[in-house]
Amino acid sequence: LGGVRLAVVVTALGGGTGSGATVELLKHLRARGIPAIVFASTPFTFEGEQRQRNSRSAISLIEDEANACFFIPLDKLIGRFDQMDEAMHLAIETLAYGITFFWRLLEKPGYIRLDTERVRHLITGAGRGRFSAITVSGENRAREAIERLARTELLCQGSRPVKSILCGILAGEDLRLSEVGTIADGIRTAFGPQNEFELATVNDEETFSGRISLVVMLFESSSKERTEPEATPGILGSRKKSKSQLGVAPTGRGRFNNVKPTIWQGQDLDTPTYLRNNIHLDY
Repeated sequence: LGGVRLAVVVTALGGGTGSGATVELLKHLRARGIPAIVFASTPFTFEGEQRQRNSRSAISLIEDEANACFFIPLDKLIGRFDQMDEAMHLAIETLAYGITFFWRLLEKPGYIRLDTERVRHLITGAGRGRFSAITVSGENRAREAIERLARTELLCQGSRPVKSILCGILAGEDLRLSEVGTIADGIRTAFGPQNEFELATVNDEETFSGRISLVVMLFESSSKERTEPEATPGILGSRKKSKSQLGVAPTGRGRFNNVKPTIWQGQDLDTPTYLRNNIHLDY
């Protein structure tokens, strides 16, 4: 790991091995000051509740250790494809674009660039996110790409509001300025014009001649970043939200952060049950 500036960790959750090994690897990277971004797939629904529970148990631990993380439900990644070969081709292509996006930005920068330090800065405090990738060709490729991205389940179904957007345009030498404007305006309109927005281009004539690939990453606000609404006064007057008597924040391991986790059947018993099962409490 000598000289490593950014680590990309790819894992699959649910079976047990990925859940345990990923957390230990992330701790190892954090101890050496290496920012890490995680792409983690979560099980198909038909794989059963035990694998779903294992996956949910690992998610909060990975969030605590990673600088940025994407949890990708396989059901949503595959979409509505029923043919196995088509579904797997789509899944592999989407994951590949997300995983290779950052070094494509650095190796083959286009007219709008993100340098190494800017990429590291973006990742360091990014937190949990959603991403998707789409490839389009033809006369109206920019508009079509926006319309398809706006409908993809990987981007549209999130539990937290979006705080920032990173958009990458991968194209050949035929990329037009008007297309860049169409894509930038479309992404902001679809996912929030008020959010922080970063745009970068990759120029790769050999790979993307005649077509455009878009990679869009939406980074979510954490529960700590969201502003709590004021309580509505009633018969008993206004009520302030108090800190949990358990001493555990809404996310993470709280007072157990520096304690070796108690793992039983793939679950961290130091994390409260409502957190392990992703149950949101209004307290």
